[in-house]
Amino acid sequence: MPGVRSGTSTSFGVYRGVLHMGRGKSQIVPGCHKALDDMKYEIAAELGLPVHQGSEDYWGHVAARDAGAVGGHITRRLIEAAEQMLHGGQA
Repeated sequence: MPGVRSGTSTSFGVYRGVLHMGRGKSQIVPGCHKALDDMKYEIAAELGLPVHQGSEDYWGHVAARDAGAVGGHITRRLIEAAEQMLHGGQA
């Protein structure tokens, strides 16, 4: 990908249990990795994917489409949670 160096991030990501934003790797939410990991495996189980927590995050046997679906569901849930917080918990 042009303009993006290996090992750097131009948006955000989770690295070693901390949510980071931008190239400076500034901490946004320390310790969020476990919560996101739990959510990932919960969603994978709901979708019937053959992965289990503690599998060292190896998902090589899972189709890219299925792994992407997990990411999409995580994003949807995080957005719903943020919207609920912004609206004071009202649905």
